[in-house]
Amino acid sequence: MNFRDLRKGKRITQAKLANKLGVDQTTISKWEVRAAIPSVKKMVEISLVLDVPLEAVIQCFTTETKNSLIGG
Repeated sequence: MNFRDLRKGKRITQAKLANKLGVDQTTISKWEVRAAIPSVKKMVEISLVLDVPLEAVIQCFTTETKNSLIGG
């Protein structure tokens, strides 16, 4: 599961999540496309705001996608 799916599964907008985390909406967007990765502290906050295990959040940013594994 990627971060966008995790957020959407909780029915929260980028703007609302950004507000709860004290970041810009563009930061959420960057996290979703993996142009940036949140700090461990922010990952903890994300898990609390979205009410998901921290491991699920970490996995969003550490799991390789199928395309990246095959070089595509």
